[in-house]
Amino acid sequence: MNMKEHSVEEILIKAENEYSKNKKEYKKAMERRQEILNDAFKFTKANIAQLDCLNKILAKKQQIVLVQAEAFRKFIASNITNTDWEIEFTIDLFDNKTHFKNTDAEGDSFFSGEFRLPFNKVKGYEDEDKACFYNDNWNEFRHRSDHPLGKQFHCYTFHHLYDHTFLAWQDLVSIRDVWIDIKLQIQHNFKIPKIKTNGKL
Repeated sequence: MNMKEHSVEEILIKAENEYSKNKKEYKKAMERRQEILNDAFKFTKANIAQLDCLNKILAKKQQIVLVQAEAFRKFIASNITNTDWEIEFTIDLFDNKTHFKNTDAEGDSFFSGEFRLPFNKVKGYEDEDKACFYNDNWNEFRHRSDHPLGKQFHCYTFHHLYDHTFLAWQDLVSIRDVWIDIKLQIQHNFKIPKIKTNGKL
């Protein structure tokens, strides 16, 4: 099999050209790509070590992201009133071969998407949610003794990438740069009065 035939770049180009008006077809194409790549993927010692490295780094970074988001929330609660706001989390992945992260631009990620953290803009994150998020093992294969990753402890963000996206294992081992954005959106809504014919409000 020529793996290039199922590269992220190639499938996204096809999706844009052929499936942009049909989300079901796009979903089928991405699921098919993931299935083909995962069937061909070998859990070698090197690949397992690379996946474990990614998982451990993401585990540390997601803690930092949550702490910073909580700092945002406290600042907003003390300084901004009478307006709505949201905090969103996005993640971009780069392989540094065909998709680079540029220092002076956003770069060309092979994957970009939102991911969820247990964060509530009113309460922040409660101790119970935080304990679940940090302490629970999110490994989908932990009950499968025959799976090469079965004994690993997976953080939520790593779990999200392999279980809630169309990314294949080959995509994950190719990651060399990760860019996580904490996006604060402050929303101002106001009305524009209709001017009467006499020029008065």
